[in-house]
Amino acid sequence: MRWGLRPRGPGAAALAAARNLWGLPRFPCRPGWRGTTWRLQGRSVAGASSQLPNSNSNKYRDTVLLPQTSFPMKLLGRQQPDTELEIQQKCGFSELYSWQRERKVKTEFYLHDGPPYANGEAHVGHALNKILKDITNRYHMMKGSKVHFVPGWDCHGLPIEIKVLSELGEKAQKLSVVEIREKARAFAKAAIEKQKSAFTRWGIMADWNNCYYTFDKKYEAKQLRLFYDMYEKGLVYRDYKPVFWSPSSRTALAEAELEYNPDHVSRSIYVKFPVLKPPPGLASLLDGSSPVNVLVWTTQPWTIPANQAICFMPEAKYSIVKCSSSGDVYILAEDKITSVASALGTKFEVISTFLGAALENGTCTHPIFSDKASPLLPASHVTMTKGTGLVHTAPAHGMEDYSVASQHNLSMDCLVNEDGNFTDAAGPELQNKTVLEEGTDAVIKILQAAKNLLREEKWVHSYPYDWRTKKPVVIRASKQWFVNIMDIKPTAKELLKKVKFFPGSTMNAMIDMMERRPYWCISRQRVWGVPIPVFHHKTKEEELINSQTIEHIIKMVEEHGSDIWWTLPPEQLLPKEVLSQVGGPDALEYKPGQDILDIWFDSGTSWFHVLPGTDQRADLYLEGKDQLGGWFQSSLITSVTESYKQYDFGKVVRLLRAFYTRELSNFYFSIIKDRLYCEHENDPKRRSCQTALAEILDVIVRSFAPILPHLAEEVFQHIPYANEPKSVFRTGWINISSIWKKPGLEEAVESACAMRDSFLGSIPGKNSAEHQVTIVIEPGLLFEIMEMLQSEETSSTSQLNELMMASQTTLLSQEPRERTADAIELAGTFLINLEGGDIREESSYKVFVMPTTKEKCPRCWKYTAESSDTLCPRCAEVVGGK
Repeated sequence: MRWGLRPRGPGAAALAAARNLWGLPRFPCRPGWRGTTWRLQGRSVAGASSQLPNSNSNKYRDTVLLPQTSFPMKLLGRQQPDTELEIQQKCGFSELYSWQRERKVKTEFYLHDGPPYANGEAHVGHALNKILKDITNRYHMMKGSKVHFVPGWDCHGLPIEIKVLSELGEKAQKLSVVEIREKARAFAKAAIEKQKSAFTRWGIMADWNNCYYTFDKKYEAKQLRLFYDMYEKGLVYRDYKPVFWSPSSRTALAEAELEYNPDHVSRSIYVKFPVLKPPPGLASLLDGSSPVNVLVWTTQPWTIPANQAICFMPEAKYSIVKCSSSGDVYILAEDKITSVASALGTKFEVISTFLGAALENGTCTHPIFSDKASPLLPASHVTMTKGTGLVHTAPAHGMEDYSVASQHNLSMDCLVNEDGNFTDAAGPELQNKTVLEEGTDAVIKILQAAKNLLREEKWVHSYPYDWRTKKPVVIRASKQWFVNIMDIKPTAKELLKKVKFFPGSTMNAMIDMMERRPYWCISRQRVWGVPIPVFHHKTKEEELINSQTIEHIIKMVEEHGSDIWWTLPPEQLLPKEVLSQVGGPDALEYKPGQDILDIWFDSGTSWFHVLPGTDQRADLYLEGKDQLGGWFQSSLITSVTESYKQYDFGKVVRLLRAFYTRELSNFYFSIIKDRLYCEHENDPKRRSCQTALAEILDVIVRSFAPILPHLAEEVFQHIPYANEPKSVFRTGWINISSIWKKPGLEEAVESACAMRDSFLGSIPGKNSAEHQVTIVIEPGLLFEIMEMLQSEETSSTSQLNELMMASQTTLLSQEPRERTADAIELAGTFLINLEGGDIREESSYKVFVMPTTKEKCPRCWKYTAESSDTLCPRCAEVVGGK
């Protein structure tokens, strides 16, 4: 902003409007000031008035130095985006990243970009993510660090594959694997270009010429190398385990790919399992005269056909009860007798109570397949929260059930196929039926026919859904590849303690998620992804993967991409030395596996591809909290190295807003207008104020530049004094000279504000400019520092008078001998604290307030003129000098 003479006056109305801005709300000098707040009635700055200037003052309007600027106050319509594009070109936004990378600096800052998914248009979530990262990077760059920020995209996975197939409709069924992959790749590339275009348009500073993509052949090759490293260390293995399975997607899912529907409705049932062989510990109680049934409750009736056992809590109390309505005898937990009887609409008579351990070694008849037996087994996962205290156990369809089966060598046969339908092994009444729909209905009818169903009821609860298809999943055992989290969990938890999380509570959330996760299923049964580089024996349960096979595949993927897994014949996927050992090209005993890697493994290995150096560490991972169980965790599991810092950009904005609203606009700008507008153009008081304003502008612009880069650059282009280069980001962070720190000055201004508060509080509803004040301070430190604000005894233009907002201020070391009868006397003390408390002195002061005897100057409107038709001495000198 330039401050100078206008060749033509702004007109009476404009001049009056400018002067109206002089009003000062009652703010203390600084936020921490110890005085009380006050409100000023009328105009608070000397001479300010809401009346239009009279004809006498109009003749001086061209002598007032009103501010001028070429900076537009408002941009309408297309002006805003057009201006931003112009600023980006003029200030070299696109070259800024490469420019800062070429600087010779000692420190580097690594922000590792979590890859957005290559699907759809850029949206507000992308904006929040990328802009927060840009603020961080620009701040560190301005502070003198060389920023490393390589943006990336997550390009594989089911959402893209499903999108492509749905757009093709019936034609999709005729496509080969390679054709599906080609179309998926084209879809991802198109989405990337759209998103990248939006990110660069937003002005995000990044290495746009070297982005990383998870479908890039070099990225895929490094990912396969990391997979084998983990396999060789025993962290990756293949096993038959229950996993979350999405029938709608026909693939296994990791927990990060689930979302929970709190309003899911299940058909819960109470089922009785007839006791086949009474537990030895209950032989005396169960004499065989009356049939006894073990009572269980489940929300998933479709899993009953796969039942292999019933689990109990050894240390809990159980009871044998008799139903008052049917006469049947049941076994259930003592704590559940009342609630279960109520649910069944009956009453139970307790026959006997015993510890759960007495149930061991008993067996029950399967409620559907009467030729099968279900043993009673102790287990630690049984709770009394819901149900009967006895848990139906189907190892193929439950994580805890699987653990029990492993311990007791139970069958883990799965009766559900990839489409979520019962297999032939489930029997003719169930085969081919969808387990979550007609399959559930069929199971309930079979139980009713066998007279083993006691009650069915609707149960509303939280249930896992496929986050992509928004349809419910099942737990289903199948052969999958897993990462053994248990082995790395202790190390990961110790390393997490060295990481700074923001907010801090998220660390516990991430650790809790890891505690609940014994393993991570990393295999998927789809085609758009990186193949798991393993060969399977055609007739035996054997896998082929070793350093020779992996090096051969990595080399080909690095050169041609992962499509080779589907385009080349199996014999070419194996190195010659291995091929000769496994049957040769004509009698090859192995075939390539058809599973691909989970996309969380794709993105979770990005650090291995992007981060330089031997330790490959990032200073910051900055993502939403939804990534605690996703990218953060997959990155941790694959690397077990991270580093975070705390960034509170909201606080930066709040502090800046408070500073420019309260300290600058409402306080400083108000009290300096007189010398800027009315002093001689080259007067030292006016020039010093311009110097201070230039420094303030520089600090303010640099302070908000990382957050508002376009606005900061636009302001920088309009600075009137010499400034090279024409970019705020190429000139560094705030650099405050020690010359601005003058000992005692801050205390002088604070004490003046305290005295001003006393003065203004004594004249409520009156114009301060119509009064003059005399400040009396006893000789000492306070008087000495106040002389920094006013060196002469009496002044109407000193900094002290500006702060007091009076017509004139007199500074004395002793009380005046004469004073008017209507003078107001005020008294107070002020504590000076200098040199960190080494210098402390409390001084008393008095303020005498008297109505001014002067008239309002027609040029500056201060009450310092001898008459209303003549200029005050200061204005007369300025106008006369011009």
